[in-house]
Amino acid sequence: MKVDKSLLTIFRDDLCKDQREIALFFDNTGKSCTGRVMRKYNNSMQEYENEKCVMEFLAQINLEGIPKILKDGIEDQGKQKGLPFLDLEYFDGIRVYNVLAYLKRACKDDSSLAPDAQYIRKTLLERCLKRQITIQKELIKWAKMYNKTEIYPQKKLNNIVRILGEVMKLELDYDTLAKEVTYIGKEFEKIALVPFRDSTTKNMVLYIPELYMGNFVEPGKDTYDADEERYLVFVNMLKNGEKEKIANALIADFDFSSCEHL
Repeated sequence: MKVDKSLLTIFRDDLCKDQREIALFFDNTGKSCTGRVMRKYNNSMQEYENEKCVMEFLAQINLEGIPKILKDGIEDQGKQKGLPFLDLEYFDGIRVYNVLAYLKRACKDDSSLAPDAQYIRKTLLERCLKRQITIQKELIKWAKMYNKTEIYPQKKLNNIVRILGEVMKLELDYDTLAKEVTYIGKEFEKIALVPFRDSTTKNMVLYIPELYMGNFVEPGKDTYDADEERYLVFVNMLKNGEKEKIANALIADFDFSSCEHL
């Protein structure tokens, strides 16, 4: 498939989040309850200040699993020199998304595991839903306190449509679509109250250190092989009667960088 370079530029500059630099290291201050730290570099001062403000606000409600900010500032050395960063408490575990995928597979591989797998899935989804309701209510308060009124950028929506349309060779009237997005944006602005947050199960981690991917990745080893090994450890946990450990593990939320938009 031949893709126009302009589309790759749009994807890289406006949509791709994987450019954001992250560094992991052990905590030598005793401030992190997990003993680990994630240094997250922000792409702009606005993003940095916004995420810091949100996380400090959420810290006040004493909800478990909101990473503490251990340090922040501007990097003064190395290739990240000049970039703002947040040192966050790092929860070495497994994303809820991966657990749900493992549960689905485990049921197919061994039907005897189905009852426990279904119990874990139901419990996790209920906990995640309740948790996100709590977080969203607090984010509404935060948005009002800091007078956040801008809605999610229409430019991103137009860019997504253009990329999908051109890559899939769809015959689209982009001018008409842009007008419709503008109209929808104006209507949406009248009712938008909740800060936008990418609160998917990929941005929620179950704090189960035994299932941390770093335990399974070896130099020169394929990531898929490491994932397979982790899956087998997960299945053994099910067989060993550890369903409660999985279903009720601490849930940690991360990625609050987009909350400036409603």
